[in-house]
Amino acid sequence: MRTVIRPIRYTSHVPAMRDWALALGLAPLLETEGWHVLGAGSGRLALHHVPEGDPLAGATTLAVETDDLDALEQRWREVGMATRRVEQHGFPLLFATTPFGGEIAAGELSPSTAQGEFDADLAVMAMLVTRDVPGAAAWFTAWGWRQRISSQGGGWIDLELPDGGGLVGIHRADNLESDPPEGGAAGEVAVGLTFEHLDVDALLERVQAAGLEDAHVVDEAYNRTLLVDCPDGETIWVNGAMADLYGYRRG
Repeated sequence: MRTVIRPIRYTSHVPAMRDWALALGLAPLLETEGWHVLGAGSGRLALHHVPEGDPLAGATTLAVETDDLDALEQRWREVGMATRRVEQHGFPLLFATTPFGGEIAAGELSPSTAQGEFDADLAVMAMLVTRDVPGAAAWFTAWGWRQRISSQGGGWIDLELPDGGGLVGIHRADNLESDPPEGGAAGEVAVGLTFEHLDVDALLERVQAAGLEDAHVVDEAYNRTLLVDCPDGETIWVNGAMADLYGYRRG
């Protein structure tokens, strides 16, 4: 069974968000009315149209794609997740409860052949902000994720899926009402959209040439990070792949 992270971005600006994603280095995999899936070197991103002013506009939710919904449902049930099946716009969907409130969605794997070139060095990373980083990480590892990097202080863990399945980052925040990620909602866990790239300076040159002139790179303690505004009106982070592990460890 292959599973790929595919966060869903609800937006009133699908055409503009699509063009923004293309400039960032993603490529179209599936496009229907109001629903676009784009692929990166690792992981995928879905854009879902909602009307202007909809409560979901600008929000990101946790979702994956898989080539075997039955096997994924069995695995989720084995780790204690309640599941349900629905069909939306002709597509079968699987939903499951999460231990931190809300649901995770799973859809069928989109076509693997991109309609254009994607950046092989770009990875989609769903960002979770929560009070319980170890608990959230344990939930992901229970159904197939591999822990990749963790901070020695316990405030950060990221995980990966094999075969280009993408990334999830889990960041601790003590007050989600005041510190949810942009595009996320306050609650037991907030979900945001971020990316990772092997060379953010090379990416900066390309996205600026593609018209994203607001993009810029800043130095963080762990590496350099590209910040770029998206058409939904918020700043998206593209973290450089971590090279200096001071204060962090593999696994």
